[in-house]
Amino acid sequence: MSDNWREMQERAEAMNEKVFRGTIIPFLIEKGVDRVTAAYDGSGDDGQLDIEGYWTEEGESVDLDDDLKFDQMHVGYAHEDRKHSLMARPESVDRIIEDYLGEILEKHYGGWEINEGSRGTIILFLQTGEYQIDHESRYEAYHHFSHSGSI
Repeated sequence: MSDNWREMQERAEAMNEKVFRGTIIPFLIEKGVDRVTAAYDGSGDDGQLDIEGYWTEEGESVDLDDDLKFDQMHVGYAHEDRKHSLMARPESVDRIIEDYLGEILEKHYGGWEINEGSRGTIILFLQTGEYQIDHESRYEAYHHFSHSGSI
């Protein structure tokens, strides 16, 4: 197996996307979930993205089993071999969706957690396969003024 970390990371992401589309979305639809809402907030090079809820088409909340896990691929490092390898690690549905949403967020608003950061919400519409991001960027602004006149 190649020791190229970036190549392995891309393979892991591709495999995780297949699991997301082929397993997680059908699982959620089977449980009656029509949409998933999440919120994110970040600044100072740190940020968090959290699932707010799972909702039916009628707007009712759906509770999922917190103990339910699915395998998600990660790139690991074996110190004894000094090589990277792909590893499966069981993750909660929330964590898998948060990771997927994080990739979507990075695609559209890369660096959302840097400096003054930003915040917003993401909605996944499972039946249509679409998403909506409502994003607010924070920034620090400086206004320079200079005056001159006669003494």
